[in-house]
Amino acid sequence: MKEIIDYIEELPKFTKKHSSEYLLEFLRFLGNPEQGKKVIHVAGTNGKGTVCSYLKSMLLAVGKKVGCFTSPHLIHLHERININGQDISDTKLRECFVYVKTAVGKMEEAGLSHPSYFEFLFGMALVAFHEHRVTYLILETGLGGRLDATNIIAMPLLTIITSIGLDHQEILGNTIEEIAREKAGIIKEGVPLVHDAKNKTATRVIQDIAKEKKSNCFAVSDKTYEICEMTDTGIAFLMRDSYYEKAMWNTKGQGIWQITNAGLALEGMRALQEMGEVPKALNVWKQALQESFWQGRMQQIETGLFIDGAHNHLAMQEFVKSVRLQKVEKIVIIFAIMQDKHYENMIQYLCTSLEVEQVIVTTLQDTRSVTAEKLQSVFETYTDAPVCKTNNIQEAWQILHEMDRTKKTTYCLGSLYFVGEILKLWRETQNVKF
Repeated sequence: MKEIIDYIEELPKFTKKHSSEYLLEFLRFLGNPEQGKKVIHVAGTNGKGTVCSYLKSMLLAVGKKVGCFTSPHLIHLHERININGQDISDTKLRECFVYVKTAVGKMEEAGLSHPSYFEFLFGMALVAFHEHRVTYLILETGLGGRLDATNIIAMPLLTIITSIGLDHQEILGNTIEEIAREKAGIIKEGVPLVHDAKNKTATRVIQDIAKEKKSNCFAVSDKTYEICEMTDTGIAFLMRDSYYEKAMWNTKGQGIWQITNAGLALEGMRALQEMGEVPKALNVWKQALQESFWQGRMQQIETGLFIDGAHNHLAMQEFVKSVRLQKVEKIVIIFAIMQDKHYENMIQYLCTSLEVEQVIVTTLQDTRSVTAEKLQSVFETYTDAPVCKTNNIQEAWQILHEMDRTKKTTYCLGSLYFVGEILKLWRETQNVKF
């Protein structure tokens, strides 16, 4: 398996996107495994993975066969390809890899270039879903929407756009309008759209494009739901529309933004029900939603220890809002992030919004990582709290578990890669099977 993972990981990740003509040829060489599938296409800045997870759980609960393609993975590449609620097995991953690599070899013989990292995995996912005869495909965009490989699906059943914020500006644009337009590139003629309507600027762009495409909109905003209770294990809320018959909904975790994501998934199920795709089974949906969970998003792994992939400014704002609602006594932050993020603005917002007791910064084992020295300097600009720098994640983990954490709540925060490494270390200490 290692040689397969190594091969995939060595493929170019941040490269120029191939044209739609190339992607159509790629699918043709694969035997068009996407044909005959009912696709739910999900784009947005934050929340895509959570919405995909909620939808997957609810569709499975009503008896549907579901394939789910998401990114990035936290620990294992297998997480990206989920078949009927289970991550792809080693055996199936190997079979799909061989199939796609063989097809790519024929493409190269025909004068076509090799697919990128994301395209190759997308091809593997489609092959896996086809072989398992799943009916519904939930596809998360990798980056953007308009030019994303997943957007080669000409006629999805439903499109969903989650929250829009400033991220990947060097690729998607420098304003909310530009980024929203890129994300809205997934909207198709006459295909229903569910979207996050909290940002007025993004909403205007999205709804204008939806109107041009004659796409029926289901908008989700703070007015869509009412938060009733927040506990150590989750959040209870009501959907205000009479369609939901005053049912009380529950999500796991303490991330306040997850309620919007749950609302998007519920409105997605509503749209599917109105198309005749699924039954209106609110109790079944409710149980599935309550049991669903997306790792690495305000996830409590030990008492007083949370991990959260707040890797852009919008996510940092939502993180701060959630911590305030928790009303914790003393806050410890462990932070690591990549250079392509606007990390100084994130750190400034974090430190001016919360009273932090202590900060630990570390360097990721990636050439794109911000160094611990740089992060220490930035944090010390905005907080009087002691800032400790470490050489690697293992050292940060050791310092954390040697310190007195009485009445303290610790948040491992920043890059999803960092969150994945922390989760891996925790599982090792708990002897949890990967």
